[in-house]
Amino acid sequence: MNEIVYIYINNLSPRVRTIINYFNMRNIDYEVKNTRIETLTKDDLLKMLRIAINGFDAIIDRKSPIYRSKGKAYFDNLATTSLIDFILRKPSILKDIILLNELDIDANPRDHDLEVFLPVKEKKRLYEELMAKSNYLYTYNNIVV
Repeated sequence: MNEIVYIYINNLSPRVRTIINYFNMRNIDYEVKNTRIETLTKDDLLKMLRIAINGFDAIIDRKSPIYRSKGKAYFDNLATTSLIDFILRKPSILKDIILLNELDIDANPRDHDLEVFLPVKEKKRLYEELMAKSNYLYTYNNIVV
Protein backbone atom coordinates (compact mmCIF):
# COMPACT_ATOMS: atom_id res chain seq x y z
CA MET A 1 0.00 0.00 0.00
CA ASN A 2 1.32 3.42 -0.95
CA GLU A 3 1.62 6.17 1.57
CA ILE A 4 -0.85 8.98 0.96
CA VAL A 5 0.35 12.50 0.20
CA TYR A 6 -1.84 15.36 1.35
CA ILE A 7 -1.88 18.39 -0.93
CA TYR A 8 -3.03 21.51 0.90
CA ILE A 9 -3.85 24.34 -1.50
CA ASN A 10 -5.26 27.86 -1.42
CA ASN A 11 -6.50 27.69 -5.02
CA LEU A 12 -6.44 25.34 -8.00
CA SER A 13 -3.57 26.79 -10.00
CA PRO A 14 -1.73 25.35 -13.02
CA ARG A 15 1.09 24.40 -10.63
CA VAL A 16 -1.33 22.29 -8.58
CA ARG A 17 -2.50 20.56 -11.76
CA THR A 18 1.13 19.80 -12.66
CA ILE A 19 1.70 18.21 -9.25
CA ILE A 20 -1.50 16.18 -9.51
CA ASN A 21 -0.49 14.97 -12.99
CA TYR A 22 2.95 13.99 -11.65
CA PHE A 23 1.35 11.95 -8.85
CA ASN A 24 -1.17 10.35 -11.24
CA MET A 25 1.58 9.32 -13.68
CA ARG A 26 3.52 7.67 -10.86
CA ASN A 27 0.52 6.09 -9.12
CA ILE A 28 1.08 8.07 -5.93
CA ASP A 29 -1.98 8.19 -3.69
CA TYR A 30 -2.93 11.72 -2.77
CA GLU A 31 -5.73 13.75 -1.28
CA VAL A 32 -6.28 17.41 -2.14
CA LYS A 33 -7.50 19.72 0.60
CA ASN A 34 -8.47 23.20 -0.55
CA THR A 35 -8.13 25.36 2.57
CA ARG A 36 -10.48 27.98 1.12
CA ILE A 37 -13.30 25.45 0.85
CA GLU A 38 -12.52 22.79 3.45
CA THR A 39 -11.84 23.66 7.05
CA LEU A 40 -8.23 23.22 8.05
CA THR A 41 -8.14 21.22 11.27
CA LYS A 42 -5.81 21.57 14.20
CA ASP A 43 -4.65 17.99 13.53
CA ASP A 44 -3.75 18.94 9.95
CA LEU A 45 -1.72 21.88 11.18
CA LEU A 46 -0.01 19.89 13.93
CA LYS A 47 0.99 17.20 11.39
CA MET A 48 2.64 19.90 9.29
CA LEU A 49 4.46 21.39 12.25
CA ARG A 50 5.60 18.00 13.54
CA ILE A 51 7.46 17.34 10.30
CA ALA A 52 8.53 20.87 9.32
CA ILE A 53 12.13 21.45 10.36
CA ASN A 54 11.67 25.23 10.28
CA GLY A 55 8.34 25.13 12.09
CA PHE A 56 5.93 27.90 11.14
CA ASP A 57 8.45 29.45 8.74
CA ALA A 58 8.07 26.40 6.51
CA ILE A 59 4.33 26.88 6.03
CA ILE A 60 3.53 30.59 6.48
CA ASP A 61 3.65 32.78 3.38
CA ARG A 62 5.44 35.96 4.39
CA LYS A 63 4.23 37.61 1.17
CA SER A 64 0.56 37.05 1.98
CA PRO A 65 -1.56 40.18 2.53
CA ILE A 66 -2.49 39.02 6.04
CA TYR A 67 1.14 38.59 7.07
CA ARG A 68 2.15 41.92 5.58
CA SER A 69 -0.72 43.80 7.21
CA LYS A 70 0.14 42.48 10.69
CA GLY A 71 3.91 42.55 10.29
CA LYS A 72 6.69 40.17 11.28
CA ALA A 73 6.90 41.45 14.85
CA TYR A 74 3.24 40.60 15.47
CA PHE A 75 3.74 36.97 14.47
CA ASP A 76 7.10 36.66 16.21
CA ASN A 77 5.47 37.69 19.50
CA LEU A 78 2.53 35.28 19.31
CA ALA A 79 2.58 32.18 21.47
CA THR A 80 2.50 28.89 19.56
CA THR A 81 -1.12 28.17 20.49
CA SER A 82 -2.17 31.68 19.48
CA LEU A 83 -0.42 31.33 16.13
CA ILE A 84 -2.11 27.98 15.53
CA ASP A 85 -5.49 29.53 16.32
CA PHE A 86 -4.73 32.45 14.01
CA ILE A 87 -3.84 30.10 11.12
CA LEU A 88 -7.01 28.07 11.70
CA ARG A 89 -9.06 31.28 11.43
CA LYS A 90 -7.07 32.66 8.47
CA PRO A 91 -5.64 29.69 6.48
CA SER A 92 -4.91 31.98 3.52
CA ILE A 93 -1.74 32.93 5.41
CA LEU A 94 -0.33 29.52 4.49
CA LYS A 95 1.83 29.00 1.43
CA ASP A 96 -0.12 28.25 -1.76
CA ILE A 97 0.84 24.56 -1.92
CA ILE A 98 1.92 22.34 0.95
CA LEU A 99 2.67 18.66 0.32
CA LEU A 100 2.73 16.39 3.31
CA ASN A 101 3.11 12.69 4.06
CA GLU A 102 4.20 10.87 7.21
CA LEU A 103 7.87 11.73 6.75
CA ASP A 104 8.18 14.78 4.51
CA ILE A 105 6.75 18.23 3.98
CA ASP A 106 7.40 20.66 1.17
CA ALA A 107 5.79 24.03 0.60
CA ASN A 108 5.57 25.46 -2.93
CA PRO A 109 7.73 22.62 -4.29
CA ARG A 110 9.66 22.70 -7.56
CA ASP A 111 9.48 19.76 -9.96
CA HIS A 112 12.62 18.03 -8.69
CA ASP A 113 11.33 18.32 -5.11
CA LEU A 114 8.39 16.03 -5.91
CA GLU A 115 10.65 12.95 -6.02
CA VAL A 116 10.74 13.04 -2.22
CA PHE A 117 7.15 11.78 -2.26
CA LEU A 118 7.82 8.75 -4.48
CA PRO A 119 7.23 5.37 -2.84
CA VAL A 120 10.40 3.64 -1.62
CA LYS A 121 10.15 0.91 -4.28
CA GLU A 122 10.01 3.53 -7.02
CA LYS A 123 12.97 5.40 -5.55
CA LYS A 124 15.00 2.16 -5.52
CA ARG A 125 14.00 1.39 -9.10
CA LEU A 126 15.02 4.87 -10.26
CA TYR A 127 18.32 4.60 -8.37
CA GLU A 128 19.11 1.23 -9.93
CA GLU A 129 18.21 2.58 -13.36
CA LEU A 130 20.48 5.57 -12.82
CA MET A 131 23.33 3.35 -11.63
CA ALA A 132 22.92 1.08 -14.66
CA LYS A 133 23.13 4.09 -16.96
CA SER A 134 26.18 5.47 -15.18
CA ASN A 135 27.95 2.08 -15.42
CA TYR A 136 27.11 1.95 -19.10
CA LEU A 137 28.44 5.44 -19.66
CA TYR A 138 31.73 4.74 -17.90
CA THR A 139 32.38 1.20 -19.11
CA TYR A 140 34.33 0.53 -22.29
CA ASN A 141 35.19 -3.08 -23.24
CA ASN A 142 34.35 -4.18 -19.68
CA ILE A 143 36.89 -1.69 -18.34
CA VAL A 144 35.60 1.09 -16.17
CA VAL A 145 36.95 4.40 -17.40
